Amino acid sequence: MAVSDSETRASVDENQIEVDSRLPVRWDKSDKIKMMIGTDADNVVPCEFVLQGESSIGSAVFEYEGDKVDPYYYYGIYPSLDFDKEGYVHLCVPVDGTIQQADLDDSRHLGAYRAMYTAPVERDECSSQLTGVMFRHLTSLVIFKMTNLTDQEYCVRNIQLATMDGTPFFYATASFNPQTQESVAVTGDPVSSVLLGFAGNGFPLPSGEMHKAYLPVLPTDDFSHTPLVIKLTMSDGEELVTELPLSASESLKKFTPGAYCIFNVNKTLTGLTVGVETAGWEEGTEIIIPFV
Repeated sequence: MAVSDSETRASVDENQIEVDSRLPVRWDKSDKIKMMIGTDADNVVPCEFVLQGESSIGSAVFEYEGDKVDPYYYYGIYPSLDFDKEGYVHLCVPVDGTIQQADLDDSRHLGAYRAMYTAPVERDECSSQLTGVMFRHLTSLVIFKMTNLTDQEYCVRNIQLATMDGTPFFYATASFNPQTQESVAVTGDPVSSVLLGFAGNGFPLPSGEMHKAYLPVLPTDDFSHTPLVIKLTMSDGEELVTELPLSASESLKKFTPGAYCIFNVNKTLTGLTVGVETAGWEEGTEIIIPFV
């Protein structure tokens, strides 16, 4: 997929979303990463790098222009977030419909919500390139493949994923320290549902067609004991609800970093049917970071 000058960011290669396939990261024009660089773990400074050239899949070249630093030790985060005094970055992935998809099969809204980190690299020589930089995901990705099996066109206003019994397990905020690489620490009070909205008049779903919607999710608590429910709200206010079998929850257990889940949502004459697929997200691709 070509990226024009007016486009700024996409998150996944939409053409590669198939069961049991990898889901490569797409870097896009104007993407930025924050690297902490210095002589050792106790002496690092923040340096912001900007993607060079147009979009690319997997590998990318980022450049930094700023004060001279000695890159013997470094680690980083995407997007370009600030680190607090203890070395943590704070993530925010709204669950209330704030995240909205703009168009059919368009993942650009994921943008700043698909946080990734690169673990510390320590080396003996000070070269002009940061080697060994490999970004790994801190979020899960939920993909709704929505197929209209009727002869009528529908327009979806939003889609909700929730627990049947109201058990809260979705989080909107979390923190992470790339130096210690401990698990993502979710913060705040959990809620029982997460909502993806669609911009404008909604998400058109013509008869006989399948289109994809993308929702980033922070790591969740275990929900294997309760069924999941998917609800589509149409632009005319109609609500279509279906409960997934408990076996789906027992299989998924929880949403974890670096994994994605596909819900095959079929609109039929009698309502909704849903199938579930899971796979591993791209674990990370080395990128080249030269100094200018």
